[in-house]
Amino acid sequence: MNTFQLSLIYLGSYDNCFYVLNAENGLLHWKLETGDFIKSSPCIDFEKGYAYFGSYDKQIYCVSIQKKAIVWKKNLDNSSIFSGPTCDNQKSVYVSTLAGNLFSLDKDYGQVDWVYSLDKATFTSPIIDTKNCLILLGTCDGTFYCIDFNGNLQWKFEVEKPIFSNACLVDDLVLFGCHDQIFYCLNIKDGTLKWKFFCENEIYSSPFYDQTSKFIICINCD
Repeated sequence: MNTFQLSLIYLGSYDNCFYVLNAENGLLHWKLETGDFIKSSPCIDFEKGYAYFGSYDKQIYCVSIQKKAIVWKKNLDNSSIFSGPTCDNQKSVYVSTLAGNLFSLDKDYGQVDWVYSLDKATFTSPIIDTKNCLILLGTCDGTFYCIDFNGNLQWKFEVEKPIFSNACLVDDLVLFGCHDQIFYCLNIKDGTLKWKFFCENEIYSSPFYDQTSKFIICINCD
């Protein structure tokens, strides 16, 4: 990790471009054009110097931050990518697609290591529990999945409405909001319900855990 990489901001846009900005003055450092708009939030591997993101042109991109160029790109299942990829601390990057698949790819070459069928489209980005080597995410049919780093299902938790909220990890718990107006807290090890909180409207936003105050922040649509 170096200060050059830490002083930059990375984002995608509906003008089809991936932007890298100077964080101190907001000036454009460089940009890269894709074939369609970008809703996917990037994942940055500072050790490798790579940024990973998806596009509605049905490709996942790996770009070199310093070389300002595409390292590799891949069409996974001929569907667009809304969610942001997630990197583990080893060799893999994980991404879900609107066709309802979760892919594990090699960070360096984009080779598909495995694919898990989620059955329904997913707009949420997978999150990583590095301690237990788990991947967690929800889908539009109201299923929250826990899958290990080898692509094996560990457990799943069913709710009554779609899940658009990215999950949040707090120790051995995973939290997410749902369109059923409920904020859920599950045990990571077995997917059992720890507690739930009823809101007054649907939840789209992703929760945030403040480690200083120990508060969990989540915003609904009321």
